[in-house]
Amino acid sequence: MRALSHLPDRTLAVLDTFATGKHRLNLEIREQKQLLDRFDQMVNRLVIGIILAAVILGSSLLVVASPQQGAFVHQMGIFGYTLAFFAIVALVGKYFYDRFRKK
Repeated sequence: MRALSHLPDRTLAVLDTFATGKHRLNLEIREQKQLLDRFDQMVNRLVIGIILAAVILGSSLLVVASPQQGAFVHQMGIFGYTLAFFAIVALVGKYFYDRFRKK
């Protein structure tokens, strides 16, 4: 029972030593490299997805804003759609290739 009465004081003392920088906490995560590699892969896919979304939106603006269908601006929009389509097909293909190759 006596130890329980001193627990708040000890907790405050431990927190104070951490706050002043006198103690360190080393945390080791198992399979850290694999976890970081997977996280890096997810972030890369997310960034590529955002860039492809921007290309599709920009292409849509070019197609809608072009005064005539054969204009250079319209053709640039169609080129953007085509580029985004092939990039998406390549990414999906790479995803399935990597997924089934590992098994």
